[in-house]
Amino acid sequence: MNSEHRVSVPASVLATNWKPQYTFSEGKQQDFFSVFAIFFPSVTGIQAGANISGDLKDPAGAIPKGTLLSLIISMVSYAIFVVFAGGAALRDASGNVSELINNTYIECRENGGTCGYGLNNSYSSPSNLALVIRKQVMQLMSLWGPFIYAGCFAATLSTALTNLLSVPRLIQALGIDKIYPGLIFFSKGYGKFGEPYRGYVLTFVVSSAFVIIG
Repeated sequence: MNSEHRVSVPASVLATNWKPQYTFSEGKQQDFFSVFAIFFPSVTGIQAGANISGDLKDPAGAIPKGTLLSLIISMVSYAIFVVFAGGAALRDASGNVSELINNTYIECRENGGTCGYGLNNSYSSPSNLALVIRKQVMQLMSLWGPFIYAGCFAATLSTALTNLLSVPRLIQALGIDKIYPGLIFFSKGYGKFGEPYRGYVLTFVVSSAFVIIG
């Protein structure tokens, strides 16, 4: 239990956090779609494996057994993580351990908005922004804060590398099928496995351009 909002996973907190409570933040009233816009890109990595499933020796048999099963496992893992994360932190907390012991921590929001911690305040707070950002919710829950940053870096890098390998395959397939005449140039494969080197170059150039733009 932590006065800054971490409370393991009690049933009462999980039941309370299960209900939606959209708040006004970042200059707008948040709703389901604004939250979904953040969550959806974070789980699109499950498509990376499906994009290169055509390289399998027996795609017709391997896709149902492997690709679909991996998608199911990934989605279940994401759902379990969301439930555990949402049930292990209070929505509002003041950082005062006595209020947590006395069960009066919820009053910090009702009495002038003095809450500096909790799920509602873990990323931005007009009154105490610097302190809150330093204590982001996932970092506080973790065994060791830097693990979160290392995990984000590893996930970002692996997804980027996977897309750099899978997108050229898609471009090559579009060229082979002659769906877009401009992509026929990229249909040529090289080596034993028909590697789309031209697609690799195109993907690298486009990706680099967006990185440079910022």
